[in-house]
Amino acid sequence: MNIMLNIFGDILIGFFTPLGAYLSIKWNYAQREKSGAEALLKSLLDELRAVLKRYDDTAGKIWKDIGDEPTGIFPYYEISQDYLSIYNNNADKIGLIPDDDLRREIIEGYTLMKGLIDSYKFNNFYNRELEKEYEEKGPINHKDSINLLYLRQYFTVLQKAHKDLLVYIPKLIDSLSNFIDEKYSKHEKRKCKI
Repeated sequence: MNIMLNIFGDILIGFFTPLGAYLSIKWNYAQREKSGAEALLKSLLDELRAVLKRYDDTAGKIWKDIGDEPTGIFPYYEISQDYLSIYNNNADKIGLIPDDDLRREIIEGYTLMKGLIDSYKFNNFYNRELEKEYEEKGPINHKDSINLLYLRQYFTVLQKAHKDLLVYIPKLIDSLSNFIDEKYSKHEKRKCKI
């Protein structure tokens, strides 16, 4: 009888030990994935807040000075840094974000910011071309300068992208903050203050 109990015990141990190890590994992986998603979301939130503040302190001030003049020209605005480094360096981890709508909002927000950066660079190109034209030809006849025409037409594109950014990104910051607070933490609320 003892031999039967020993054999039965060995069979149970042989069955439950690998099962327990498997469940433990699976739980640890899920915990790491959860904490990885949480760290990513918190980092993206901090990056968005910092970039929006920097933008508001620089280009935002220029836009406030210009106002809504539809025939204006946006001045040269130097962009030389990679302001979206957390997003760019973690693009392969965006799929860890457990909420499909939030993931889409993040991608759309960063795409909007990247598009605006490209737009400023494009505007800078035509500002440099206009400067070269002035150096070569002297005072510019507004009707004959293709670069001036492009800059005036492009002003409305920049203006729309700027306004879209000021609406979309604060909403994204609030969505991220709310999701983090609801899903992961009992931390203080981090609402967008801009």
